[in-house]
Amino acid sequence: METETDRKLTMQSREQDIYNNCKVLDITGTLLFRAGTRRLEWYLSRNLAHRIDANTIQLNFVNKGSGRQNEPFYLQEMQNMCTVCGSSTNLTMHHVVPHQYRKYMDDKIKSRSSHDLLPVCTLCHDKYERHAVLFKQHLSHCFSAPLEGVGWIERKDIGKGMRAASTLMSPSLDKIPKQRIDQLRAIVNE
Repeated sequence: METETDRKLTMQSREQDIYNNCKVLDITGTLLFRAGTRRLEWYLSRNLAHRIDANTIQLNFVNKGSGRQNEPFYLQEMQNMCTVCGSSTNLTMHHVVPHQYRKYMDDKIKSRSSHDLLPVCTLCHDKYERHAVLFKQHLSHCFSAPLEGVGWIERKDIGKGMRAASTLMSPSLDKIPKQRIDQLRAIVNE
């Protein structure tokens, strides 16, 4: 029987930390929220803030709102560790709400939703995804809801048509024999 360590993992871990835990302070020095280094660089590149230290900036303007001052979740230092087993290596980001459902949500809910993302190591993530696919199939069957989106569910009928369509859109289409082009068009039209 194949064990988890024998099985080739299907997802890559991140090379960098998930959480940078950088601080963004308002003009008075009060912590507004924590962010990644890219967000800090965005403020700095526009001269909207100045650097206090390597991981802290302070805004140069009076902000309109209170940021996340009243939300402890967004102010805490986030740990770069698997939320399942506690490992700090081979981490990935897991979306709690699957993409195929998330895309139907209001933009306000989707925008910068840190509650939807969890750090999970590749072993735990892979184990979860294998169970999630089965559960999504069960839900699909129970509620007659089509399964759309990314996953391990193979649709060979769609895949073949997509590959054919992709080939037909190729810039080197003129190098493909006419007979093969006709075959590809027939596959797309099926």
